[in-house]
Amino acid sequence: PPHFYIHVLDLKTNVTKTTIGPDTFVRQDNEKVVEGPTRMVIIPPNHYCVVANPVMRDDKGGFSFGGVAAERMPCSDDSDEDDDSEEESEEGEEEELERSVQQLSVS
Repeated sequence: PPHFYIHVLDLKTNVTKTTIGPDTFVRQDNEKVVEGPTRMVIIPPNHYCVVANPVMRDDKGGFSFGGVAAERMPCSDDSDEDDDSEEESEEGEEEELERSVQQLSVS
């Protein structure tokens, strides 16, 4: 369905990928669905949320990958960056919603 995603583990490479709907997903013999379908977090205009353990991005805006194609996590434990993506790390701790979607107050 639209605005849902699943995590699929490739048993040959031991790498988890995220498949985003709407899409017809046909599981291969070497794949296993490890999570989902999970509803995405929708952030309307003039709203925000706080994500714990956000995935790092490189200078071009893409994901920062390590040597084994796993996304790198920031070193700091007290990172309070606002992020609207729900991409999940394949290494270490998962991204999670620390504070729910809230209206941005402008004073």
